[in-house]
Amino acid sequence: MNNIFEPLTLSRGSHEAGSGKGCAMNLVSWENGDTTITDYPACSDRMLSQIVQVVNDRLADSDGRLSAANSIIALDLGHATVGTTAHTLTAVELQVVYVRCAVLAARKVLHLDETGEALGWIEAAERWADDPIDANKPAAAYAYATYSAYASAAYAAYAASATYSATYSASDYKVSLAWEVIDLFKKLTGTESPTPNPEAVATAVTKMFTHA
Repeated sequence: MNNIFEPLTLSRGSHEAGSGKGCAMNLVSWENGDTTITDYPACSDRMLSQIVQVVNDRLADSDGRLSAANSIIALDLGHATVGTTAHTLTAVELQVVYVRCAVLAARKVLHLDETGEALGWIEAAERWADDPIDANKPAAAYAYATYSAYASAAYAAYAASATYSATYSASDYKVSLAWEVIDLFKKLTGTESPTPNPEAVATAVTKMFTHA
């Protein structure tokens, strides 16, 4: 992506091709050749796509658009999700990965939990991930469901902390944590992302925003 020199501007939210707006995952969807442009391209894991959408929106300026520099950051994250559906995990194995990603994120903000309950949820989720049996399912399901709702804050079991929004609203923290979760997901699933072709990206940008 560092080879893209022309201005690149993404926007908050999802938009139709040709509208002059789009999020990073819309652009990845276009590059992927999807017939219908979507926030959730088939080449990217749905949870990771949701993470990128959140970061994309957080990086937007007051007018809803991302600066060229922030557009590069968001699109780099989007490209890092490509290929993450190319695994052979069972549904349970994939849920274990999701829970481990949730635990990673939750532990990063554990110190913000004012209720004292978060650690118990995290440890219960870890026990289920180590031994995914029905008896341990409730706690793991809570962590997974919370993490799937990434758009509303998404760092899993710390959800009760009212301090979060004031303390960790900084975009750079969200970007850093997004990279950690994506990297962990790929390590656990054995997936890799191809290196994006700068010329192909530039073409996709032009088509996505001008419908050329």
